[in-house]
Amino acid sequence: MFVEPSQESDVIIHNFEFIYPMRYLISFSLIIFLNFSCNRTEKFPAPETLPVYSVNFDHLQWKSSDSEALEGDNPAISAGLKSLFSFREFYFQKDERFDLKKFRELWDEFRKNTESIQLTEANALAWFHATGFLFELTGDPDVAEELERISDLHLGEIRPGLRDSVISPYVITKNVDQIWVNLFLPAKIQYTHSMGGEVSMALKPDFDKNSRIRLEFGMEKKRFIEVLIRIPSWASNVSVEVKGVKYVAKPGSYCLIAKKWKEGDLIDVQFSTENFPGNYNEFLSGN
Repeated sequence: MFVEPSQESDVIIHNFEFIYPMRYLISFSLIIFLNFSCNRTEKFPAPETLPVYSVNFDHLQWKSSDSEALEGDNPAISAGLKSLFSFREFYFQKDERFDLKKFRELWDEFRKNTESIQLTEANALAWFHATGFLFELTGDPDVAEELERISDLHLGEIRPGLRDSVISPYVITKNVDQIWVNLFLPAKIQYTHSMGGEVSMALKPDFDKNSRIRLEFGMEKKRFIEVLIRIPSWASNVSVEVKGVKYVAKPGSYCLIAKKWKEGDLIDVQFSTENFPGNYNEFLSGN
């Protein structure tokens, strides 16, 4: 069909008037969708780091879902723990009531209120579990240090088997090929690198003679791995070294070492424990 020039212009203009607003509508809809997706991701953030091996409470009298075990002589402690676990459940249920900032505020308040209180074993385990959850979401060195404090102050005389099932999984945590060294207890992990090949790491603390920690690597192939080593806020005379290369190690933060590693490599960490609020050798031995 032949279209007169004037008619053709009218068709083009009509199509332009239809398509141009549609482009804006599609763009606007896309912006709304992306904004909603980002906000939902921020509301339920993915974990920064996770235990390599699952934390096991199954064989204990206390379980994370057992609210009765949170009851105690101090109503404020029980109420504080129940509030923390409510927010934890909100997160896993994707309940809109979850708010990481509010959860952190409740966590900070509970820590402040229990600094000078000896918790019962059941409540200490609940506090450790809530703190471990916050650490998984944030990777905050201050939260990791609280895991250390709970282990030393409240779980020093720990029942047989508890250390391996509850505390040990948080010694070394990971996110893909990013490894976090959080507590300085003997530990060993093994996993499959994202590029293939088995990787093993052994953490060997020695505070009896040298105040030294070594992280030794074993692997089938040379692989790139980011290692974050927590430097406690109470540490002094800190040194982190790999093959003669020293890395920045600021107390109260994580020291990042990102490089390709091979079989036999090791990280040498040294710091003084004289300012540790307790006996570090007793903490290491669990006595």
